[in-house]
Formats: sequence, structure tokens, C-alpha cells
Amino acid sequence: MGFSCGIVGLPNAGKSTLFCALSGSAAEVAPYPFTTLDKNVGMAPVKDARLLEVAKIARSRKTTPAMVQFRDIAGLVKGASKGEGLGNQFLAHVRETDAIVHVIRCFDEPDVAHVYGSVDPRRDAEIVNTEMLLSDLAMVERRLAKALSARKAHTREAEVEASSLEWLKELLSSGVMPRRALSQYRRTPGSPAISDRASTDKVTGHGKSADKSAIARAGVISGDISEIQGIRGVGSVPDEIAKRAFSLAAEMGLLTAKPTFYLANVPEEYAGDPTFAPGASVVRDIAEEEGAPFIGISAKIEAEIQDLPPSDREAFRRDMGLAPSLLDTVVSLGYGLLDLITFFTANENEARAWALKDGSTVYEAAGKIHSDMQRGFVKADVINSEDLIRAGSVAKARDQGLMRLEGKEYVVQDGDVIYIRFA
Repeated sequence: MGFSCGIVGLPNAGKSTLFCALSGSAAEVAPYPFTTLDKNVGMAPVKDARLLEVAKIARSRKTTPAMVQFRDIAGLVKGASKGEGLGNQFLAHVRETDAIVHVIRCFDEPDVAHVYGSVDPRRDAEIVNTEMLLSDLAMVERRLAKALSARKAHTREAEVEASSLEWLKELLSSGVMPRRALSQYRRTPGSPAISDRASTDKVTGHGKSADKSAIARAGVISGDISEIQGIRGVGSVPDEIAKRAFSLAAEMGLLTAKPTFYLANVPEEYAGDPTFAPGASVVRDIAEEEGAPFIGISAKIEAEIQDLPPSDREAFRRDMGLAPSLLDTVVSLGYGLLDLITFFTANENEARAWALKDGSTVYEAAGKIHSDMQRGFVKADVINSEDLIRAGSVAKARDQGLMRLEGKEYVVQDGDVIYIRFA
């Protein structure tokens, strides 16, 4: 699977409608809070033209794209961290995901009740973020209590863990999202900020560079999340502490540490130009303050497009001034936020696309395919898909010296086609 994405927000923000638009599933929807009584799960393929070309060359009988899993999480309300509105159960569902789409209502529709009686994007965003933050704080405090007891053993490992948890507690107590404060530790020197990847040529998941004009039409912006100096609650800590804190945040599934982008759900009449919709600028400001990506759409229009015959959808989107594909835009943002690349495997049985963390080795890629391949890894034949496509066949690629034999330390590049040799 490529990655999993949880869709969160207040009741009636448009989460289930967005879910339907993204996954094509018909989630139960009604104009009242708590319609989504259980998490809905949908899968969508990651389009990649390279996979089809690789499959053609390998004469594969089956083609398997990477998949994105979307989870429609029931609406959160004030007190969710203490169990209000089944909040603890729903927050636990969010912890299972890799990334978060935070849907904020910017439409005023009398027939669709607002749980707090009025449309107020900043208030609504703060309610959801506060509940996630309080839930995380309680989890960190419980873990810290155990770590402080273990610290008495005076081992380096126990000291680092306790100090890392104390820093996480300091962040959360100050109202700082760990995903913002810790972002610099997920980046390599000189690389673009993670959120910037959503709008650079390094967007993966489509086999080609991102269509920047299309993303602009969808209302996407990116923030610079590398600037964390001056954030209240972010003290100066050694890299060892910060890196361990990030590792612990991921291990515990902290909601406020998960890569997130904000989605303004705008009125239908603003579908073609969502950034000018009432309230959308507020959502954009919230995203910028956090250094997170932002996208504006009309979830209702996007869901209605799914009801059209596939042959009519592209023309309808073009006439409405919409980006070519909402799913492609969301997948690109997800791959960028999670810093994922794509590699391929191919034989006569199956050609398959795999998502992999950028910077991973071919040995780690082997483990994604099968544990036996990783355990018995010897070498890997590697060729970039573009070189293979130009050569026209594996045999011709070998004749042209394009196929390389790599050891387990080789760092996989986006688009690599990999053949694992294992004992």
C-alpha cells in the first residue's frame, strides 16, 4: 500500500462527502452530526504511467498499482479527548493512519446543520486540533511516568527517552504541534521542506512531474515548515533528544505529529476558484501558521462528478475550471508530506508499483516485497524505468549497459525497476 490517510473534522464538515469523492465509496451521509457511525475505509489506486510501460515491456499478466487507503473518521467535537461523541474511539482510528486531511467547513447551508450553529473556520479548526493535542498530551504523560521510573536505572537509553518525552510534553503543554517543531529533523540538509515537495518537480505517485497549474487551480499552497525558531515551547535540545522524540511520536501514533494538510470545503459556486470563497483565506492562514499545505475544493461538486459517466468527467472538470483530478492532487500532497518515492518490480506474472520512504536502501525495499527476499538478499539488478522504457526490453537494456548490479547499501531512486537476487 502507498499510504493511509485519515479524514478528520467536525461533524457535517463534509468529510464523508470528500471520502466518497476520493474513494468512490458510498459512505452513509445525512445532514445531522455523527452520521458516520463507524470508520469507513476506501482504497484508491495511485496512477502511474510508468507502471503500464514497465508492464508492457515485461509482458506482465497482471498490473498492480500502489494503493492509497482513505479512512472517513466520524466527526470530533469539544471533549472528544475525554470521550465526548465517542471521541476516544474515533481518535484511536486516526492514530492508525499515516497522514491526516483536516476538513474545515466554509459553506453555509441551512439544510446541513452545523454542530455549533454557525460557520467559523478558525474556531472549528481549533476545536479539532485542541482535542487531538489534549489526547496526545495525556498519552505522553502516561508514557513519561513510566520513563521517569526507568530513568532511575541511570542508563543512557532511559535518560534519552525520559528527556525526549519531557520535551514532547513541553511542546504539547505550550500548544505546539510536534509535527511543526520536529519537521526539521525529518529533512536532510539542503532538501526542500516537506510541504514544499507537494509543489516541486519531486512529487511522486504519478510517474511525471506535478502539473503545477492544475494544483494551483485546486487552491494548493505550501508552507515552509523548516522555520521553527521563536515558536513558543520549542526549547533548544540536542539532536539526539529531538530525533528520539520524533521516533517516540511516530511509535505512539501521536495525532499532532502526523503529516497533515488542511482542506477548505467551499460552497458550490466557488468550486472553480476556491481560494476566493468566504472562509477559505482563514483556512489558508491556519495552514500557513502551521507550515502545512492547503487545498480548497467543493466536496459536494467533487462527489457529484463521481456520479457522471467516466467519459464525461474530464470535460466537466475542464468546464468548471477544476484541476484534472482531486485524487491525483491529494495523492501528490500525501507522497510529498510523507516523503515517499515509487519503485517497481516486474516479471511475466505481475508488474507492481511500491511506495518507499525516500532515502531507503534496496535492502529495505526487498523487505517491502517479501521478508524472505530481505533475509536472503545477495544483490539487486537495478535500472531506472525511464532507461528501461527507452531501451524497449530488459535484454536491450543489458546490452546497452543500463542495468546495474547493486549491493544492499544502494539508495533506491524514484522510478527504479528492481530485480532482487536472494538465496
